[in-house]
Amino acid sequence: MRYLQTVLSAGVVLTALSGVAHADKPKPEGVEPPGTLGGVLVKPIVVDLSANYVTKKAAEKQAELLKLITSTKYAEGQLPNYPEKHTIAKKAMLANRMATKPGYLNYLMAADTDVMSSTREKGTHRRGVSGTIRFVPAASNGMTGIFSQPAEGLVRLSLTVPFSEGRDFKPALNPSMGLKFFVDGKSSINLVALHALDGAVNVDDKKSDTHAFFAPDLKTTFAPTPVTAGGKFLKWAIDKHFTPPDDWNRLSLASLIATKSDGTKEAHPITEPHHLVFRAPTSTHNLIAPDDDRDFRVSLTSKVKSGFTIYDVYVADEKKAEKLIGHIQMTSDLYASEVGDRLHFKHEFTKLKLKNPE
Repeated sequence: MRYLQTVLSAGVVLTALSGVAHADKPKPEGVEPPGTLGGVLVKPIVVDLSANYVTKKAAEKQAELLKLITSTKYAEGQLPNYPEKHTIAKKAMLANRMATKPGYLNYLMAADTDVMSSTREKGTHRRGVSGTIRFVPAASNGMTGIFSQPAEGLVRLSLTVPFSEGRDFKPALNPSMGLKFFVDGKSSINLVALHALDGAVNVDDKKSDTHAFFAPDLKTTFAPTPVTAGGKFLKWAIDKHFTPPDDWNRLSLASLIATKSDGTKEAHPITEPHHLVFRAPTSTHNLIAPDDDRDFRVSLTSKVKSGFTIYDVYVADEKKAEKLIGHIQMTSDLYASEVGDRLHFKHEFTKLKLKNPE
């Protein structure tokens, strides 16, 4: 009974983990019900990548995904509702999967694919905007691997929590970012950067509401002790299904420093940095105004264009000392699209091990 109460209570509070709408008929085990668009049931999109996708050159994979993204743009005025409104039962459905099926949570974090299976639905970051990017290294940045040279990739900007209220602040956007760097003939290398895991929003103006997407820094590490029920439930689910390291709240950068975008391995990769910091340059910091209360996808697609530098990239140590290593520059506009909402970014929690693999 206590376990059932835990799951149902989690379903009530997990607004960040919004489930998907029920279909009229029961679905086979493991198949997610379709989502909704304006209250109308829609079938989850199936993304058909070319048969030899993984073996292609990095630039070819980037071009293929961009073509899929732009060809499935949502029509004007037809953005899927976000945040989506769901019943307690629907929220509990997703919470139950996370609580009882280790493979479900493992896939959402660790699947080695650029697009999600059509039978899976994102728990967080469900809606966002995507486009292609290039990493432009700073002179003599001392990096190995992806960040040692210009690298082609893809960005998806979304929200960890649709509109969160921290303990000490009024409501503010809680931005997040997925970065995908393409590698010749191999799977992509992915990064996920957050401002906060849950509601601990920290922005320049702590006394007022803010919609300024680029105001907060994004990092590959986050507070080890969640403050909201949703964050606490995620930590509980990880502890239940995985054997986590002491630093479970820090994403690994090992793959990024060990492999170049041409697919070659570094003979002597640098010592893995503690974490990365993504900070908007002055020209981008206030690109989205604090009082721009439009849907964040509308704000971003109307303002961010090809050629913009959206983030400067820093490596940081445990004492938070930082060093600039380069910049993330847009090589396309940003788009809200069906394929963009099915992009998958592997979470490099390489030290997490399933206790009981399915």
